[in-house]
Amino acid sequence: MKKIITISILLGVLSTKAQTPKLYVNIVSHNEMTSTGAYAEPYDTNPSFFQATADTARKIADMVYAKGAKWNLETCQKFVFASMTQESAATSMVDVLEYCNKKGGTAGAYIEIDPRYKTSTPIYTLDIADVAHMIDSTGAVASHNLGGFLCWTQSATPNPFTGQDWTLYQNVNYPGARFHKPWKAQVMWGPGSSPPHKHDANNYGIWQPSNANDSIGFYSHTPSSTNAWLQGNGCSPQIPDSNVSVQWIVNYFRDITNKLQTGAYPPNKFYVASIMTNFKHYSLVNYRQRLTTVVDSLNNMLGTIVWATISQKQTAFNAWRTANSIDYSQWNCGQAPIAAGVQVNNNNKIDVFPNPISSEINISGLYGKSIKSASIYNLLGDLIREVLLTGNEYEKINVTDLSPGCYLLAIGNQKIKLLKE
Repeated sequence: MKKIITISILLGVLSTKAQTPKLYVNIVSHNEMTSTGAYAEPYDTNPSFFQATADTARKIADMVYAKGAKWNLETCQKFVFASMTQESAATSMVDVLEYCNKKGGTAGAYIEIDPRYKTSTPIYTLDIADVAHMIDSTGAVASHNLGGFLCWTQSATPNPFTGQDWTLYQNVNYPGARFHKPWKAQVMWGPGSSPPHKHDANNYGIWQPSNANDSIGFYSHTPSSTNAWLQGNGCSPQIPDSNVSVQWIVNYFRDITNKLQTGAYPPNKFYVASIMTNFKHYSLVNYRQRLTTVVDSLNNMLGTIVWATISQKQTAFNAWRTANSIDYSQWNCGQAPIAAGVQVNNNNKIDVFPNPISSEINISGLYGKSIKSASIYNLLGDLIREVLLTGNEYEKINVTDLSPGCYLLAIGNQKIKLLKE
């Protein structure tokens, strides 16, 4: 009997170890301080613009709650100020931030409100602790998630990297310049780069970056009782700002879940990813509907995919660390699958998305193919740019500097017509 019990326990342990890893997913949104340009966000000076954006946010909140998704609404001070002045948020219980945050009856159960701050122009009159206090003043509960930060800047010397934009918030209670209400980041999300998004730290993992002012240090896990944890955003697919199909986002998540289920990605990792949206696009035709399409599609992948806010991801990760005696997890966006007996189909089509493009070209299906570069031509056949590829499964090409118009992308034996908006 003892032998049978021992064997049964052993089989149970092996079964647990062999379980498919989960992919913890959330929606993330950003608003900005921008006051001019095509995508200005004049919440403080244009009440109708604020109300239209707030109404769309409420409808997204309703959808998120109804479909069991999770959302981190990361907000700068201007949107909070607009809610305070135009919705009397300090006394109202239906202002947009409190409405979203308390969906389901408990603050943060479905939608967290994260303070957002960037050390860049235009000048911020509040620091991030003040923004957190303002969020609390609306009746919502500000999280301790740092909603987006700068991890790499080309202007830094002597190395093209700086940690100055995020190390401020994690080691001490950041004081609050105006309201003197301290705040501390416990989890950081959204490591970005300057120039914008050319060297973003896209990763599926969770770790504690060191304070070293170099890219190696940022990726070096440095256990500390005071340092904040960094959550990756996966490959950070973004709902496009043009009325194009979001099937490529669905395909991206289907591909990742397939790799987790087949063992192409290692089972001893903890995986997180996000779907990016921007308030500046909320007024666009069918934007909310396209986000809904993605959510519905991911709900067909539940089991491998788990909806979780940033805080809920961290709770699940802490339990995973304890259960597996693993201190942290990292897996890069586009990292090649492990061998582990998984067959790679070299005949798979290379996918390029989105199209039309605005800021970057995403390329998938490269692993196992001996393709070293991609070339961009204008319609006259002139070579505009040649990009060396890394050999990873996913690649991103920044095209923010390309003028609007039509181009040809040559990669492998494929030539793909692209429209730059």
